[in-house]
Amino acid sequence: MININLLPEEIRENIDYSKKNKKLLKYFRTLIVMCLLFLSAFIFFYVFLMQNNSYFLKKIKESEENISEYQGVFDEAKKLDEKVKAIEKIKDKYRFWSKLNYALNRTVPEGLYIQALEPLDKSLLIPNEKNIVTQSDNIKMKITGYSKTKNDIGLFRDALSAQEGLKIVNVETAKEDVPGKNNFSITLFLNKTALEKGEK
Repeated sequence: MININLLPEEIRENIDYSKKNKKLLKYFRTLIVMCLLFLSAFIFFYVFLMQNNSYFLKKIKESEENISEYQGVFDEAKKLDEKVKAIEKIKDKYRFWSKLNYALNRTVPEGLYIQALEPLDKSLLIPNEKNIVTQSDNIKMKITGYSKTKNDIGLFRDALSAQEGLKIVNVETAKEDVPGKNNFSITLFLNKTALEKGEK
């Protein structure tokens, strides 16, 4: 069968334009819908970012507050640590002097009296000694006092030499100023670590 269009040329052209216009209209509608979808997605994403931004800003502020709180705790912990270290130093000194007093009490002969005990200096090396526990712990000490006889001073020196942690005990002076009273001074090297461990 043959299709014959009997419409005049002008009307046929209008129909062709109308069909083309419908196609264009369809494309425009699709384009507008796509633009609206893109714009909606952009607005949604923007709102999402703004909400998250305020959330993150809030979290950052909370973190800063927590840090400032923890800074106070850290400062307190630091102060406590310093106090503990100070207490440990006091305890170490107490232990050291207690051990030294105990060592001296075992060595003092009857009739000998100690008047003073003082550290002279810290010595890194004890002369002519190689096997010392901790060289940096060596302290040169001076003991002064008096006794009834010079023999007691010699006994005291020998007893000190036999004590743990005491090395190179020397009688520096021993003289009788008054009859029956011999003043003396003794120097020795004391090793704190050896004294505390009870090692010779």
